[in-house]
Amino acid sequence: MTFTIPITLEAVVHEAAEGGFWAEVPALPGCFTQAETKQELLANLREAAQGCLEVELEDRAAAAVSQKSPERHLDAPREPQSVAA
Repeated sequence: MTFTIPITLEAVVHEAAEGGFWAEVPALPGCFTQAETKQELLANLREAAQGCLEVELEDRAAAAVSQKSPERHLDAPREPQSVAA
């Protein structure tokens, strides 16, 4: 099942020194794009934000799956868990 959820994200637009524009979405760290015109930039921003959100959802889903442990018997030895710092 697929859902479409409209959201609004703030983007910060900058003029590029070499011409054109670049933008970032502060709510999505690492989400940047660039274009020659503001119209192209808006289209690129939508695509970049969608891609960043998709990756974030995939990462969270993978983390949730890896945290689930398989059922085990109470008398089975427990394997040590490593903790990332």
